[in-house]
Amino acid sequence: MDTLKQYSGKVVRLAAMLLRQSDHYSLSLPQDIVGLLRKLQEILLTSNTTNTLGHAIHKVLIAIWTREWLPTEKDPISDPTIRFLALSSIDAHGGFQEAKEITNPIAALEYCMRLTFLVEIHSQSKKHKKNSQATVAKELSRWYIEKFESTFNSLRTLQHRATAIAYATPSLPRLWWVDPDTFHTMMYEGNKIIFDDVSKVFNKMEDDLISTWEQHILLGLKLRVDYDELYDDISNTTVGYSFLNHSQNQCFTNRDRLVTAIINDPELSKQFLCDQIGPDGAVLWNVLRLRSWLASYAEFAGILMARVEMTAGSPARGTEVACLEYRNTPARQGRGLYVMGKYLATLCRYHKSQNNTMQDKLIPHALDGLCSDLIVQDLAIARPFAELASYICFPNKPEVQACYRTFLFVRKGELFDTIKLSSYLKHYTEHGLGYGAGVNSWRHISIAFRRQLCPRIFNMMEKNENEVVAALQAGHSLQTERRVYGLSDESMLVESHIHLQHFLEASTDWQKLCRIVPGGQMLPYNQARGVDYRDPPKKSNADQTHAGLTNADLDHIADNLKPAIASMVLSLNADKFIAQIGPLLDDMISTSISKALSECSC
Repeated sequence: MDTLKQYSGKVVRLAAMLLRQSDHYSLSLPQDIVGLLRKLQEILLTSNTTNTLGHAIHKVLIAIWTREWLPTEKDPISDPTIRFLALSSIDAHGGFQEAKEITNPIAALEYCMRLTFLVEIHSQSKKHKKNSQATVAKELSRWYIEKFESTFNSLRTLQHRATAIAYATPSLPRLWWVDPDTFHTMMYEGNKIIFDDVSKVFNKMEDDLISTWEQHILLGLKLRVDYDELYDDISNTTVGYSFLNHSQNQCFTNRDRLVTAIINDPELSKQFLCDQIGPDGAVLWNVLRLRSWLASYAEFAGILMARVEMTAGSPARGTEVACLEYRNTPARQGRGLYVMGKYLATLCRYHKSQNNTMQDKLIPHALDGLCSDLIVQDLAIARPFAELASYICFPNKPEVQACYRTFLFVRKGELFDTIKLSSYLKHYTEHGLGYGAGVNSWRHISIAFRRQLCPRIFNMMEKNENEVVAALQAGHSLQTERRVYGLSDESMLVESHIHLQHFLEASTDWQKLCRIVPGGQMLPYNQARGVDYRDPPKKSNADQTHAGLTNADLDHIADNLKPAIASMVLSLNADKFIAQIGPLLDDMISTSISKALSECSC
């Protein structure tokens, strides 16, 4: 909905340009469009009906988007939409914006054009019942597809050109490493960022999260759901299912903990309950106090969301983390929160290439120890009370009630957006780093640190030909086997060769680097604070090589290399093989002798 408002704003500005008289330029418009604009102006001045105004704007848009606008000597940019794009591309200093800043406005206009023609298709098919929607769509298609002279085709041509320029234009880096040997200090857009200060950000978040949870959400009540392990059927796509209602998770059966505790507490019952009794004999709740509690709950959710964004490995985009669902919905299979073994993990499904590939990519993030337990406590204790409060405070707004029943992070009955998420990130990074980094800046900063300080050592090697043969023997392709048969945690992939476990470990790598308690331990939140972090025990020299690979890793690599070595031996004669391998053996022997002599001399 926010995206629709943002995109439709471009059309509103286009309509305003057509209505506005300008002393700086002239816009030659056909008489039929001039007449439609006059009617639109009259409606704006006299009518308060939204439907009438929307119908008038729709007529204007269809009129300017269903004709060819040929340039003339006096008017080289005769198309009003292209004219609007050119004028809106001028920045505050009088110059034109860079190509990368133009692609989004063009895309917004394209999407609005498609939606406008969709409305027109439905409208014409209703007027002329003999014509099906498919027939009308075919008649109008030349105005909303490429390769025909039209406003849409002009926009697509400009989009291709702007994209090509944006990709081909080199840009200077945003950050510069002050210490290229240790990679702990950078200059980001002229601001010094020290990695050791990141822990200050997370410590402040922990303090605020726990104090808000205990004082404003639990209201000082000593409530907790204890668990040693959690069960989740990650393949279950039943609408409404989550690990909270799995039959083996008996700790979640009581959903009235907070309600019961408030009613039984003399002080809290005075705050939340009214003295009067309802007409049906039921207890009446204090709506103002419930709304105050929901406001505190929104603040808690905002800090928790920011913490998840910053600590769960490589950061997600704001739109990905803000719309996470903790239970299955009718709209899509799967959800955004899973128990994966000992890990509580979010699973982002939205990504930038989704519109091109027409499919989701699953992007797992393991939550740290503190967030994992707080989210479990939240959904088990606070969320049922939030659902009750939403029914009482917003009885005629089912969309508000649905938010609390479905989404992981809720802000007063609606979803957070990237702007609000950025405000939380800026608040805490300003406190710890001395620089307020929003969502975009934090992505650059954290990824730069993560790339240098905790890269994954290697990805899983490609499967050999035997796997392909085995799949064909079963009567299906390898792609079908990976997609359908024998699915496990190792089959739930973002790319075909990268295992889910690697993504969870990438998250915990980042958490360990930031010196916060990593996920996968099922600890209570008051035992999973930064002060509780302990460095993992170092591996002995016998189990670790100088490259950081264990002997088991090397054995795995050797097993995968055996077929390649055997193939090389068969393809070469003995003399050529010895000529290639001989220098490598000589170097290994020399290195071993030198090392042995140096150890003896010591």
